[in-house]
Amino acid sequence: MSDSTKQLNVGETLRYPLPGLGTAGYGWDVQADPSLTVRKEFEARGGGVGASADEVFYVTPTKKGRFTLAFEQKRPWESEVVKRDTLVLVVD
Repeated sequence: MSDSTKQLNVGETLRYPLPGLGTAGYGWDVQADPSLTVRKEFEARGGGVGASADEVFYVTPTKKGRFTLAFEQKRPWESEVVKRDTLVLVVD
């Protein structure tokens, strides 16, 4: 997934899916400004038993501004990051 910029209004929720590799032990973590409410859900994408689910982040801003969310995909027991993604939100 490439870096992107999105525009939102205060209180509007953005759905931001990232490809999962949970069956290999990888998960996405996010660093975000406290002015953003962020929750993560898992969404099956098919493929049958043992297929990884995508990780879908729902981001809701509580104030106006420009915010950068930094996503990293890695295994919790390892320090190596295998993928990075950046989302910039411009909130009106």
